Amino acid sequence: MEMANSKVLVVGGSSGMGLALARRCLEAGAEVVIAGRNEGRLKRARQQLGNPATLDTVAVDITREDQVAALFSRIGRLDHIVSTAADIEGAYELLPA
Repeated sequence: MEMANSKVLVVGGSSGMGLALARRCLEAGAEVVIAGRNEGRLKRARQQLGNPATLDTVAVDITREDQVAALFSRIGRLDHIVSTAADIEGAYELLPA
């Protein structure tokens, strides 16, 4: 998939798979927006990615509809949205095959 000149939103992109995906998209020439709840983690992610001009970070709680609406108003046009955000507590069971 051609990523150059596309705009990608990575929800939950401040660590783990989301951060790795954001890095790959930036390397492929995409403009990337990382959204996450924690300002400190977003700041660290920006530093880990080399603080490129094609990266924006936005603090947002995706459980709050008003914050999600503000996020989309802020970033405008998008070509791709990826969500790696998760908050799993307690036991986690896989579905049967």
